[in-house]
Formats: sequence, C-alpha cells, structure tokens
Amino acid sequence: MADKTNHGAQSPAPQQTGAHTQRDPKAYFFLCDALRELMRTYPKLEARHIDFAAAVYYPIALVDITMEERVFENYEGIERHLLQFVADIGADPALLEATTGLSSVYVRKLLDVLDSYGHIENGRLTALGRESLQRGEKVTCVRVVQRLQMDALTLRLLKVEELIREDDLRAGQELGGQIGGILPDIEGISVDALKRQIEALDLTEVMEHGRTVLHANTESIQSIVFSELRYAKCVMTAFRDGAEEPAYCKPTIFGRRLTVGRRGKKTVWMPFFLYSEKAAEFFSPAEGGAAQDLIAGTEAERAQADALLARILERQQTVHARDEDGHAAARELYEKELQRCFDLTKLWLKPLPYEETDMGLIADVWADAIVRWQWNLVDVLLDIERHGGSVISYHWWYGGTLRLRAKDERVRRLAADVARAVEAHGISFMRDYWKKLFLNDAGGTDADGRTLCDRLEASLDDARLDAYAKERKAREARGEK
Repeated sequence: MADKTNHGAQSPAPQQTGAHTQRDPKAYFFLCDALRELMRTYPKLEARHIDFAAAVYYPIALVDITMEERVFENYEGIERHLLQFVADIGADPALLEATTGLSSVYVRKLLDVLDSYGHIENGRLTALGRESLQRGEKVTCVRVVQRLQMDALTLRLLKVEELIREDDLRAGQELGGQIGGILPDIEGISVDALKRQIEALDLTEVMEHGRTVLHANTESIQSIVFSELRYAKCVMTAFRDGAEEPAYCKPTIFGRRLTVGRRGKKTVWMPFFLYSEKAAEFFSPAEGGAAQDLIAGTEAERAQADALLARILERQQTVHARDEDGHAAARELYEKELQRCFDLTKLWLKPLPYEETDMGLIADVWADAIVRWQWNLVDVLLDIERHGGSVISYHWWYGGTLRLRAKDERVRRLAADVARAVEAHGISFMRDYWKKLFLNDAGGTDADGRTLCDRLEASLDDARLDAYAKERKAREARGEK
C-alpha cells in the first residue's frame, strides 16, 4: 500500500538512508516539483532537453542602501504663503513683517522652518522651494535606508519581481549538511572581499541600473553597505537541443522569485543569468506570463557555474564508484524509482553513461508496463501530456535524471484523458476519486482480465465521474469525509 503524503506521491522507502530520509515532502520532492514548475513556466523547455538537475545554493548579499528621497506633503498653516512672499519680495524679515502683518518672532520662526525644508538658502528661494510652489505641496529630500537583495556574483540589485523569499534564504553555517552544491565553494566568497567590491561600486551606475528596484522618488544613492551573506536554495540544470547523446555543459541556475500579480503573491522560477544567447530560446514565458529581463553572464560568472557543475558530477562519480560497478549503482537508483509503478521487463530503457557512472536513464513507457498504482503515476501521466515527458530527480542523485516518455499511442491517449479529467474536476477531486478506486489495488490483471491501464481508462468514464461527484457531494452534506 502506498504511503500517502500531502504531496500526493509515495513517501521515501524506509530502507533509504542518509539526508534524503526526511519525511518533509517539500524537501523530498524539491527537484521533481521544481523541474515540473520550470517546464510549466517555460513551455519551450521540454523533458527531453533536461540532462542534469541538482539542488544548489546561490549567494545573495543583503545590502543597506542610504539614499536621498523626495517626499511630498501638504504644507502646514501659513508656510506656503510665506514661501510665495519670499519668491516675490525676498527673505528680508523686516520687509516680510511689514508686508504680511505677522510678528517679527513668527516671521523668523517660519523662515527657519522653510530653511530646514531646503526651500530657502542664504535668503534666496532654492530649486526645491520653486518646485514646491509649482506643485502646491511641500517637497523635501530625506535620507532613508533601504535593505535590498544583491546577486553576490554579478553585484546586481535584484528587482522587485526577482526577489528571493526570506524563507528561502539561509546563512552559510546552515549549509554544512546539505546535499548539493554551493556556488561558489562555501569558502569561495570572502566576506571581506565582497565588502570591498560593494564599497567600490560606482553609485551613479548602481542608481542607473537600479531604477526599477529603488523607491520611485529616489534622488541619489549616498552609500551601499554590506550587511550579510545568505544563500538561496536553487536548481541547476543543464540543457541540450534534443540529441540523444548527452552533452553536459552550459548550466543554468534558477532561483525561486517572489512576484506580485493580479491574484496576489506567487513564486516563479527564473534564471539568475543566461549562460549563452542560445539558451534564451528556452525562456519565452508561458501565455499570460510576464516577460523577464534576462542578462547574459560574464565569463567569470559562467566559469563559476561550470566549476559547480563539475564538482557535483565529481561527487556523483565518487558516490557511485564506492561500488564495483558505478554504472550498475546508478541504474539501481533509477530502476528502483521506476519499480514504484512499472514492470521493468516491459519498459524500453536507455542509460546515458558518463565516465564511471550513468548520468541518467531514459524510459519509454508502454501500456502493459503500468502494473502498480502509486500517487506519482498521475504526475508522470500529466507530465507526458503537458511537457512531452516526465523528469524525475532527487538531490542524492547528484545531478542524475530519470526521463520518462511515451511512444505508445495508448499511453499518450491515457495521459491526455487524465489531463482533461484533472482540468475538468480539479486535482483534489481526482486524487480523492482514484484513492477510493486504487489505493488497495494489488495491480496487475484483475479477475476480469483487465490490466491496470484498462482500469485507469475505465475510471475516466464521464458517467462514473458524475456519479462519484454526486456521492461526494452527498457525503459532504452529511459531514462525512
């Protein structure tokens, strides 16, 4: 029987050991969920393109920026009127006293106030004072401090739509036990060197490039001070153009960014920089998605990404080389995952060898290979329909990927029917429905000679779905689950 989690897929098997035994489904399925979301966000990125996937940690500097900012307020009392008199006849207290009828003490007090606003200086109206008269409201410049996120590699301020969620940022000392890569090495960023780099930034240039990040009324940047270094949990992938032979190069690192849209806050996976101009073709947003301001990485930034990719692959080689046959050790991981739902003898399997191990495994799914019901089977079928295939990876695979595709027309029809049912009834409804039907299903062929694929196809009959909807509604009305 499958161990149901909130994710809707089977929990890790009890015999698994190491960091991946966590029962937190968000941590366990981090890469699977992220890859699925990437393909949803960028429709041109299909399952067949993804050769490598690993959880990595990207450096984010928190910086305190002191800036001059314009503030617009209503004048109090007679301040504006006296400023107009200053503009007309000057700031001589005696003349203002005689003209306005105000006492000398009050006039001098008001002049001091206007001087503190920056509206007069040395008895003359300033540019700020003239602007205030033109606008009919008090315009002042104040010094404010704003804490912002900065890409610690590119030294680029992150825009509002590129911000990393606070919950996704971790201190360096928290990463010691993490499986994955850290960009660069945990010792690779000297905080002192980073401070010097930030202090040496051209403030005018930062101001120019940071227009969309800083407050709209910012006049100038006075200083940038490094506060602390954090790391964002990200996904590194390596893409290719669809050729069968692996080409593990040109990595891309995606961060989960917090954006605000018409439906409120949501997170979107977005690359920190492009490895090459060719990579940009993958990142056209889905219909209705906002265009992204993607920048090309410098040679130094690409070198950092290449080095991290190499370290993860080296780690993979080391882990699998503990066994006599590294290729067999890798395939055992991928095949164990496949055995949750499929009969291995009825799958077409193609390993993707890389040095002393297998970088990945391609599996062609056939209808008669579907022999066990598991919650993640739905995800695989949905991926086949939506993304041309499914990509599975876990952080303890060190970049390895399992790619499932369907050349069997019957499997493709089943995937399309599952997707339509989910679209029509919602995933929650369908998971509840399939739970009632299949959670105790032994798999294989039933007493009537029907395969699991037969039973899945039959479960999507409109009449059966309508009947279950009525039954479910009646249960809810009775307060039953």
